[in-house]
Amino acid sequence: MFDAKTGDAFAVKGIDYYPRPNTGDLDENNHDFFTDDNEAIWRPDIEYLAQSGANAVRLYAVDPSKSHDLFMCALRAKGMYALVDLALYAAFAVTDIQGYTNPIVIKNYKMFDAKTGAAFAVKGIDYYPRPNTGEYDENNRDFFTDDFEDVWSPDIDYLAATGANAVRLYAVDPSKSHDKFMCALRAKGMYALIDFAASCLNCAITKQAYPACYPADLKTRGEMIILAFAKYDNVLAFSAGNEVNNEVAADATINAPCQKKFIRDMRAFVGNCPSIRKIPVGVVLADPDLSKNNRELNAKYYNCRTAT
Repeated sequence: MFDAKTGDAFAVKGIDYYPRPNTGDLDENNHDFFTDDNEAIWRPDIEYLAQSGANAVRLYAVDPSKSHDLFMCALRAKGMYALVDLALYAAFAVTDIQGYTNPIVIKNYKMFDAKTGAAFAVKGIDYYPRPNTGEYDENNRDFFTDDFEDVWSPDIDYLAATGANAVRLYAVDPSKSHDKFMCALRAKGMYALIDFAASCLNCAITKQAYPACYPADLKTRGEMIILAFAKYDNVLAFSAGNEVNNEVAADATINAPCQKKFIRDMRAFVGNCPSIRKIPVGVVLADPDLSKNNRELNAKYYNCRTAT
């Protein structure tokens, strides 16, 4: 066996897995425990399966009429495969199902589906489901984690119904799991653009002049976010800044060198890690019309790739 993308030889290290309880109503054979509605049964086992060193699990009694999206995405997040009905399928194989996502690549100035070669046009929505009242009515909180499923889950169908194929995420916490959210997007054929910046201390380029505008901890934060999200095929890109030119509206050149250096650092991190997919890193800017802060000036500055 070989990896279809890299050509590397693949040696199966497998485990037979059938999480049938020893007591109760579900203590029976011929029950599909790998469906979305049985997540409470299989979810606790995923970490243990991965820690065993296995790269594949054998599944029994699957019901093809039910959804296995969450289970397959959970396996895939751990680099694991499933053996189903005597055939070995990568957890990646769900990309062949309508509605799922292939990685997006950039060629020149356009985006393309890495698998089909089709041109990809972004139809995006900024998404931050902060409640208007209560204890969660605050910025700098990551609402896209598994433990906030009750917050974001009701919105997924509405986001898809708009015709959007991408959402922009804010204030992500790289120490927490986003498996459920990213899999829910993927099941709707949607991608995510991940912001590095947040409103926490040292989490964004500041309005100070270069080099003080680049906080020492920001580089580490960006690298952690890349490592946390690069495993998801439906990460469209990373944004290294959120309208930092608005911090110094009259003269964008004050902190632009810091923003550009941060972009360069993050691109270098992605490019120098052989295990990371080459995910694009860009920047989001405001669009004022001032002599030292305007669309043309900013486009020329950030489009010029330099080593310093």
